[in-house]
Amino acid sequence: LYVYLRQDLPSLAKLENYEPSLGSQVYDKDGNLIYEFFIENRIAIDYERVPQELVNAFLAVEDREFFDHHGINYLGIMRAMYINLKAGRFVQGGSTITQQLARNLFLTHRKNIVRKLREALLTKEIEGIYSKEEIFKMYLEQIYLGHGNYGIETAAMDYFGKHYWQLDLGESAMLAGMVKAPNNYSPRRHYERAKNRQKIVLQAMVDFGTITQDVANREKARELAIHQKDEQRIAGYFIEEIRRYMEQNYGNERLFNDGLQIYTALDSHLQVTAEESLQRRLT
Repeated sequence: LYVYLRQDLPSLAKLENYEPSLGSQVYDKDGNLIYEFFIENRIAIDYERVPQELVNAFLAVEDREFFDHHGINYLGIMRAMYINLKAGRFVQGGSTITQQLARNLFLTHRKNIVRKLREALLTKEIEGIYSKEEIFKMYLEQIYLGHGNYGIETAAMDYFGKHYWQLDLGESAMLAGMVKAPNNYSPRRHYERAKNRQKIVLQAMVDFGTITQDVANREKARELAIHQKDEQRIAGYFIEEIRRYMEQNYGNERLFNDGLQIYTALDSHLQVTAEESLQRRLT
């Protein structure tokens, strides 16, 4: 059974040396980000800089016993089975954060017994190789949070215009609430849904014992400012020339997966001024 389940799973060596796909970033002469090349829009994070409130928000709704179990929460599975049987339909899953990570990294989301058994096997192997902090870091880098955002850093920058270490409690709770259904709980497209989901996360944090009811009530009442993304790209010809140069000298794989930091001599202010001047004359 082990041999059958182990086939098509990544080797332990690949697990031990796993590196996520990271997009490459292009900066102007002043260090301002002007473009990103990526297949999956993801940026690596430093676990030491993750706010505790952000950790608590994810734990409260995804896996409260994460730091206590060994990858599989058997009580959680039985609890989910009981709730599903009582409801007569699938309403709650029993997957831990490590199981979600195993599924997101190497498995499909197809629901069948073989996939669940492979997921359990891979989960135990991940727990045997990495520390809980390393697993949680990879989880925060891998989760999909809507609008092409993979990981907590790209989502924080996209929705709130700030880095993950700058997120406050309300913002952390809103992002944690998106994991269940990123598109349905998008704060940009469906703010009210996202806000209602955030309130559920905040109440779960109260039940989890990490915030008080007064703090939760305050955050529930507070409206969040959603960052409006600027879709305009400057110096398109310049970016294309960078792409050609990088692929020719470093290869397509490195450009789109290795998280390169590309610094250029472009003056963004002068470039925008020149493009606006040209556009006025053309119209």
